[in-house]
Amino acid sequence: MLLRYIFLSLALAISVYAQAPALADSTLSFFHTTGPLRGSLLRDQPVPIYSPDPQDPWNRIYHLLFTNTIDTEIPRYYQDPSTQPPQPNLPKGQSKEERYKAIGTYYSERFSSELTKVQRLEGGGLPEFFFTNEVKFLVQGSRYQKLINALRQRLKTAHQKKRSPEGHILFQQDLWNRFHALHWWSNRWKDRRAKVRAKRLLNLLGKWIARIALPQEELRAIRPNFNEVARNFPEVLDPALFSKNSPWRELVVLVNSRGTTTHAATAGFRKVFRVFVRIPEEVGGTACLEAYFRHYFETHKDPPELRCIRSGRVLADGSRALLVESLLTLSDKGEIVPVPVIVGVQSRAIRPLDPGKDGRFELEDLPFFVLHSSRKSLSSVDRQHGGLSPLEADAPIPRNGSAIRRYTSPLVPSRHVCQLCHGVNGRSLMTTSVHFIRGLRLLVLPPENTVEQDNVIQALKTRGTYPALKRFFDSG
Repeated sequence: MLLRYIFLSLALAISVYAQAPALADSTLSFFHTTGPLRGSLLRDQPVPIYSPDPQDPWNRIYHLLFTNTIDTEIPRYYQDPSTQPPQPNLPKGQSKEERYKAIGTYYSERFSSELTKVQRLEGGGLPEFFFTNEVKFLVQGSRYQKLINALRQRLKTAHQKKRSPEGHILFQQDLWNRFHALHWWSNRWKDRRAKVRAKRLLNLLGKWIARIALPQEELRAIRPNFNEVARNFPEVLDPALFSKNSPWRELVVLVNSRGTTTHAATAGFRKVFRVFVRIPEEVGGTACLEAYFRHYFETHKDPPELRCIRSGRVLADGSRALLVESLLTLSDKGEIVPVPVIVGVQSRAIRPLDPGKDGRFELEDLPFFVLHSSRKSLSSVDRQHGGLSPLEADAPIPRNGSAIRRYTSPLVPSRHVCQLCHGVNGRSLMTTSVHFIRGLRLLVLPPENTVEQDNVIQALKTRGTYPALKRFFDSG
């Protein structure tokens, strides 16, 4: 089956700790490897993320900023993977809609049912979407004073130790993540003591973000990783994406309440998420996609002669869709600089959904694939495989993935997360619960453009935390 065995052929260290791929062997002893706590920390202590020494200042600060005990839920699959409901009933003559509904019900019963409450100690370099935006724990108890001490003690020497440019960018993103969350929440807290502590912590985080920022010329010289990632994972990231006469098109939201993708808004406009679609030539290819949306947004009806998409969101079989994630960073002068490094890819290959050779539907049969970077791999000198690795099909991740802020979302298998939004075979272009296609205007553009990037930068300047951070750069 298409792409089914891609992960079996990759000799990567992802089978033990699926949420933070490409971790070195030295980090594996820090995490649970099986069961409901799989991927969570064994002990409340720093992990070697930004350097091999767990007690490195950046590792210690990351630990204090992110590591926290989270109450969540895990489906029965992680307690006993062999337990499963009956396979879906798929009689002959069944419509495609009925078939996909039955298959979707099976996956939900197996991978979302009988949730068990667990407490997990999360941290240690997890993808950003794991972390709730509720950060009041940072200004409570001993955590607050430890964090203040760590930030104050190391502020003067924050930039002295030689680290890779990618390391600086990623750590700045971590600091910015907490600055954004703390800035948003502290304005809503009624607890005066918490607000005073938050202001003090925001001041130190802002100084750190400015102190470790790199000159723009050094940021512009960073080596892109697209070719490396596409060469190692061509079935996930098409090497022809940015080629001349590319068969892909980018879909850019022109007008909506956010002005960007939901993913970018969730990330506080610190990240750029680009949506690409490839339509097979047998149903019209690029020309069909462009003609379809021109007609649909004028009439809100499907053009009867076009077969590449329908209802504004249902992609034809044989299509592919990509969500490509990159970062914005701040230079030492406070300029917003796009980083030419991909930190995540979500890929869908739309096709009829059939069981595997054993006649059963498993997670590996779902046509979804996720590449994600770990801070350790992306900031290393050799940057193996471009710094990205695939998540396992059953890697436990928050149910809402990277699209919506987590809060208390349960953890479910990564492939199952994708189909919850995009349909069991990935054909839904957008999620109707998030985007109403009739209320949007889309640009259908060749991949070589900066429109979405420009939109996110503008949103960051007007609705993100950039104005609150700019003073730390202006003050020197």
